[in-house]
Amino acid sequence: MTRNALFYQADSELPLVSHADGVYIRDTDGNRFIDACSGAITCNLGHNHPAVKQAISAQLDKVAFTYRTQFESQVAIDLADALTDLTDGDLDKVFFVGSGSEAVESAMKLARQYFVSIQQPQRTHFVSLRPSYHGSTLGALGLTGYQPLEAPFTDITLSSLKVPSPDFYRYQESTIEEHVNAVLEETEAAISRVGGERIIAIAIEPVGGASTGHACLTANICKASATFATVMAAC
Repeated sequence: MTRNALFYQADSELPLVSHADGVYIRDTDGNRFIDACSGAITCNLGHNHPAVKQAISAQLDKVAFTYRTQFESQVAIDLADALTDLTDGDLDKVFFVGSGSEAVESAMKLARQYFVSIQQPQRTHFVSLRPSYHGSTLGALGLTGYQPLEAPFTDITLSSLKVPSPDFYRYQESTIEEHVNAVLEETEAAISRVGGERIIAIAIEPVGGASTGHACLTANICKASATFATVMAAC
């Protein structure tokens, strides 16, 4: 393996990217790969998309960056308005961040700040599922239910209350209904030990990824969400 100064590299030598187009990535040896993950879900429209390149180039011709506490940006305002319009009035504000971990961290802080502002500072616990993945920064890592990632940092992270993730593929009970009831009972017991009045929020992945291999599909997580909604209503 050729050694270089980049951190976070695998032990084995990886293909060196030459260029990409659409769903395909090519390396410097001429091999072609299908990017089945859309670049970790960041290239949903494909690589080298002409409209995306044109928009980036047009913006760079104007300005690359301005700090949001000092200047307004019309393109940011327009995008925020477009996103809220898609929610049919359910949401009216957008907060832009640079990564998924940062989004989770921001959501955690916002939820905590809300309860502090309404005089409920005793709410200090989040609830999340095991297994799950919510990010690798310290706050988001506290929500993540994946032992290999958690283990080195448990002493310095604010761990959430981990409850079992419904698994409608590998459940051990006789029926799905029994499985849901078992998950619900364990979740209720875990929240009761802490006290429902101390819970800030529940974090759930719509589709499991890094820690579950997409085991929790959307239809299943909807059932799980109903389960947890029942638990929280009781709190």
